[in-house]
Amino acid sequence: MLNGGVSNVANFGQVNYCNINDITGWIGELDINIEKMLGIRTFFALHPNNEIRYDPIWQEKMFEVEMMVSDIEDYINISFYNHVLLKKTR
Repeated sequence: MLNGGVSNVANFGQVNYCNINDITGWIGELDINIEKMLGIRTFFALHPNNEIRYDPIWQEKMFEVEMMVSDIEDYINISFYNHVLLKKTR
């Protein structure tokens, strides 16, 4: 991210990082609004036991916790990823 906002991520290839100001600039004068931002993967990677991440029951419980905090600003700010939902106004 420090090298111009681009990195290579295992299993996903090249990732281009951007911030909300970039998105606002891309939208420009288009009839599109930022509807909502969500924080994704706030807690998932914090568990010290990597083995547990493969347990479907644990994954389901973690998903529930992640969804409970996904639209709370403090958790959005510390999440690994942000999903920006856009909506066409017309």
